[in-house]
Amino acid sequence: MYKEIISEDTKQPLLAYQKQFSITKEQLVQLIEQPSLLISFGGTFGLCQSLKVDPTVGLLPDESFHPTYGILPQTDTIPFEDRKSSFGKNEIPEATMKSFLSLVWAAYNDQTLSKDPSIHLPFIFTFF
Repeated sequence: MYKEIISEDTKQPLLAYQKQFSITKEQLVQLIEQPSLLISFGGTFGLCQSLKVDPTVGLLPDESFHPTYGILPQTDTIPFEDRKSSFGKNEIPEATMKSFLSLVWAAYNDQTLSKDPSIHLPFIFTFF
């Protein structure tokens, strides 16, 4: 399967920031959807090599660790700039807030509380 993924990626020329990592964002998405693909990437160690990450240290806040040379001196580059341009930001989107009434309505319709809907009516009137 990994060879098929590589052949699909080579049909289009890679951008400059994509040449730094030997794995693409789309391949990581496929890896999350199909964890069995980890073997085709060379296991955890191979995946870390593709992402240029030391499996024992991970990424330092300023990305000053090089897997071959160890800790590198500070440079003028913005930390994680190449990773952000290749893979995007590593952020969880904020959850939408639910209103109080929608929570009450969900509790009213919750079948695990009771099977008799008439029991829910006194519960609702205690809030009003």
